[in-house]
Amino acid sequence: MAITYFGYQDGVATSPSTSALIGFADAGYVCPGAGAQNLRELGVEYAQSQAGNVRMGLYDMANPGNLVVEADSVKTIDGAGWLTFISFTWHVGITLTGGATYRIGWCASGATYPYKTVDVPGDTWSYKFGDYTAGLPDPEPATLAAALEVNLRAGVEPAAGGSIIPILLSRRRRM
Repeated sequence: MAITYFGYQDGVATSPSTSALIGFADAGYVCPGAGAQNLRELGVEYAQSQAGNVRMGLYDMANPGNLVVEADSVKTIDGAGWLTFISFTWHVGITLTGGATYRIGWCASGATYPYKTVDVPGDTWSYKFGDYTAGLPDPEPATLAAALEVNLRAGVEPAAGGSIIPILLSRRRRM
């Protein structure tokens, strides 16, 4: 099955940060599909390689502040492009819900790290200084406002009941 992404993925500017922080898109993003959706990937886009660690997770907008799932590990920023996580620790349930709104949380340690952003009129981004790469806070911390959107995404696919490819069995008579 194909992965369907949700989140903000269109920023082309490069913005540096020199402080450890955790950040969120304020509006949240709607998970595509209907019913149970398996989380296959969380990602943040970087402009270049830098020293620094990253962790990501999803927070539930229907129950503000609740951490639903976070990446099992920390990754090092190893080059330009999407830094992706594919292994997770679930705090609530084991799937996402299609049609539900989630905030994608992203945190990085204190190294200088240029990430991809864009200033989207009307959209807001929130952040809090601090290194949360050892584990995301639950509940979500109080944050400060910023103007830039960081390129963040989550990839999902239907949990069950998708198309089934029939397999033809052949019976041969042995002699």
